[in-house]
Amino acid sequence: MFRYKLQLVSSNIFKCLSVLNYTNYAKEPEKIFDIVKKLIGQAELTPDGETFGQVISPVKMFYITNGNDNLLTSVKYLMNKQYYFNSN
Repeated sequence: MFRYKLQLVSSNIFKCLSVLNYTNYAKEPEKIFDIVKKLIGQAELTPDGETFGQVISPVKMFYITNGNDNLLTSVKYLMNKQYYFNSN
């Protein structure tokens, strides 16, 4: 009996895991999806313009990456902030 294990890994995963350096503290707070779009571009990936054109959110914030943040950790953090925003 033979067992085979196949793992397919896209080259994009390496781009998603690359360390990102981003801050918007020197300017006004930005919309979360604008920050995500910039981070995707910084990771050398192409954000889908149609998808980001349809997403609307009033949430704006300051954001700075840590020394070891990548696209996965940054987007997770930003999406969590999206749902805890107080609009009062």
